[in-house]
Amino acid sequence: MNLRIIPLAALALAALAAINLWPATVISGGTGSEESAVVAAPAWDAQLLVSGRDHAVAKPIGAYTQMLGQPVFFKSREPYVPARPAPPPAPAVVAKPPPPVVVDPGFAVAGIVIGEGMRKAFILGKNEPHGSWVAEGESLTGWKVHAIDAGGVKLKQQDRTIELQLYPAK
Repeated sequence: MNLRIIPLAALALAALAAINLWPATVISGGTGSEESAVVAAPAWDAQLLVSGRDHAVAKPIGAYTQMLGQPVFFKSREPYVPARPAPPPAPAVVAKPPPPVVVDPGFAVAGIVIGEGMRKAFILGKNEPHGSWVAEGESLTGWKVHAIDAGGVKLKQQDRTIELQLYPAK
């Protein structure tokens, strides 16, 4: 097999080689026609003016013992934060007296009679197993009969009300 290079392809390869050689010469030092400028190092003077004095006076290393006593980047070297002021005292809470203990009076309605101008209920109690007839407005062992209707009786004692049903709720 015989490779023949087309003259146009040879010309393209030569152009590519020239393009690649040009950046290589610039990077490696150029053509030599440019002169590099020499820059002198700046002079450093540590003599600072401090509030009217000519030169700063360096403190001895012993003046930094508190600072050098702890590692620089430890958490314990946090800046000082003053403690928060104590919150004002909470207002005194006035304790309410506990509510009276609810004691079941142990009443049960055994019967109700409602007639013309008359409403009576037969109520059985824990202390009174034989029961007694009471009308509206009467008192029964400290409880006042407030209302009597066909379904039951309402008894009141001070601010407490209980409702006794003749028949259990369905």
